[in-house]
Amino acid sequence: MLLSAASRLLDPELESSVSLFVGSYILQLILHLPSHLSPHIPELIAAIVRRMQTSDIAGLKSSLVVIIARLVHLSAPNVDQFINLLLAIPAQGYGSSLAYIMSEWSQLQGEIQGAYQIKVTTTALALLISTRHPELSRIEVNGHLVKTSAGITTRSKARVTPDNWTKIPLPSKIFALLADTLAEIQEQVGDDADNIDEEDSDWEEVQNGDATPQDIMYSASVPSNANPSVEHLNAMAKVF
Repeated sequence: MLLSAASRLLDPELESSVSLFVGSYILQLILHLPSHLSPHIPELIAAIVRRMQTSDIAGLKSSLVVIIARLVHLSAPNVDQFINLLLAIPAQGYGSSLAYIMSEWSQLQGEIQGAYQIKVTTTALALLISTRHPELSRIEVNGHLVKTSAGITTRSKARVTPDNWTKIPLPSKIFALLADTLAEIQEQVGDDADNIDEEDSDWEEVQNGDATPQDIMYSASVPSNANPSVEHLNAMAKVF
């Protein structure tokens, strides 16, 4: 019954808005009923691909990418077998579901919101690339947007002129995405460390009697967020 509900919500004939929360629903099934879900993973992936291909809502596509990423984790340490499964599932207009999913994933990764979602998708990319599966290198995805030199691009011109992208091998794109994520985490860790230093400085001023009551209240109300960032960095480091 639970799986049939997920299947109905992934129906490509439905309006995309109806399926907006199906990603969260399926994620709960994966987390709490993995053994019940495992026999139906091929059908689930095929349904996810069909739903993604018929939707223009980036938020819906991103939530379904998170599901694929969670399935990558679920397949560990046999991630290469999961890649083979994606290769065996067709996708309209693409050689396989692997080619389609990675094309979308590589484009959407930077748009994914939420600490958990970013952590799951980023570490899943690391798991995929760590397999060194030969099919990954055969897939080309969008690299950088090619800027036109035809002057100012108006809205009407943008509608009729599609964006041009360079094409790069999927492994190169994955490494670039992982590098960007690590850089962002390190920057966040640095910012949190600066905040801690500021708190220590405020406390020293209080001890020296130089701070006003307002300063004391402000210092006491500033939270420290250093630990979550460090944990994320350590988790990613273990994957590499």
